[in-house]
Amino acid sequence: MYYSRALVPDSYGGAYTILWYGRSWVQRFNQDGIPCWDEWVELSANGAHEQWYINSTKSTDNCLIVLYLDVQFTAVPELGRGEFHIQKIDSSGTKLWGDQGIIFTNSDLSGQNNIDQIYGLQARLIPSNYGGCFVVWTDYRDVTGWGYHPDLYCQKFSSDGEIEWQEYGIFIDSDVENIWTMHRDQFSGFDVIYGPPIKLQKVDESGLLIHGAGGIQSQVATANINWFTFNPNGEIFFVDGQHNIYKTDNEFLPIWPINGIHLNYNTGYYKGIKADSQGGACLYMEDTRNGTPGLYFQSIDSDGNFLSGDSGAWVFPGLGTYTTFTKCGDNSFFLTQQVNHQQYVDRVDFNGVSVWGGNVLLCTKGTNYPPGKPLAVTDGAGGLIYLFDDGTNMWLSKVDAAGNLGSYVTVAPEVNKPESFHLSAFPNPFNPTTTIRYTLPENGRVTVTIYDQLGRRVNQ
Repeated sequence: MYYSRALVPDSYGGAYTILWYGRSWVQRFNQDGIPCWDEWVELSANGAHEQWYINSTKSTDNCLIVLYLDVQFTAVPELGRGEFHIQKIDSSGTKLWGDQGIIFTNSDLSGQNNIDQIYGLQARLIPSNYGGCFVVWTDYRDVTGWGYHPDLYCQKFSSDGEIEWQEYGIFIDSDVENIWTMHRDQFSGFDVIYGPPIKLQKVDESGLLIHGAGGIQSQVATANINWFTFNPNGEIFFVDGQHNIYKTDNEFLPIWPINGIHLNYNTGYYKGIKADSQGGACLYMEDTRNGTPGLYFQSIDSDGNFLSGDSGAWVFPGLGTYTTFTKCGDNSFFLTQQVNHQQYVDRVDFNGVSVWGGNVLLCTKGTNYPPGKPLAVTDGAGGLIYLFDDGTNMWLSKVDAAGNLGSYVTVAPEVNKPESFHLSAFPNPFNPTTTIRYTLPENGRVTVTIYDQLGRRVNQ
């Protein structure tokens, strides 16, 4: 079956959906759950490679920009080749940046020939002000020796897909393990937080590193950070492993106490943190306080005061899985969780009080397997669009602003699968070759992948 990789609002009440199974496909669904395009758009037509979805965003001209890693495996199981591609797709399903997208770093340049290294590559993107985007990514082009993390680079693309900075990107820092978050600033540039140790870099629209190569290090907590978020002013909120929340300015200098504000939780796990529009932040987490498990919501104002009581507002019973935390435009929030094959959603205000007077049952699909991790985005009108799987199929649903649940729509591209295949003989030391014959309902691209008895990929 396919795996959900992204759900991006389209500004018209619907959403772009990206599914992955070896390769990646894109479809746009309107506000009624009807596909807008006659066919799913495949990110790359190169059937000999895999396309690993990395990240996506909606551009300021209402198109979809997708970042993915094109991976080619070799006959040697430990080796492969990887190239970062970026593609822009308009609302009618047309690829705007070429059939294969734009390759902005390649395997020869980046030194990515070890599968473990390829698995460890990261990248993020955010829209720029003029229909293009900013990208940050890691690669190994100048890394020598074993045990070192890759270096961090950035690039800017115009609305037409032109590379606007140095051809192979601008170096930000070395030995980077994680890219945590990006934020478009108020001056047409962006901020990126990465590490460890936790560092911040500001890049202006011309590609100038405001803090110089290496960035600046956090002046407060330096380890065990779980979540980061920016507010529109560029102020930063984050939570550490000791249940302390911090607020800093855009130079990483503390606004709240340098040791943070302690949250009254027992043995909880954070599910997310969101900045509000008034200088504060909201948290969603599960906790087992007093032996009673549940999911809780906490609001903190701009001065660091709790608005949902010392312990937060109780939202859902039990310790759910596959939660989502989505901000609505009117300073309310959608919270979802799954318990025993049932998926629930509630919409709460800034104080954690339910707008709907209680949670809504999203679905009970998935009797053999727990439904997979869902994705959720707002529809722009106070409702929520929800993508999930039940172990067999992918489903799309919607809850309107009043909490009314719509119908389910199954989503999956139609792939030209072989009707039959035949092996002339299994390879062995006396017969080292074999012929694989297959028939298709109609002509199309085919990927043939060979595995050994241990399940290792040996050729493709």
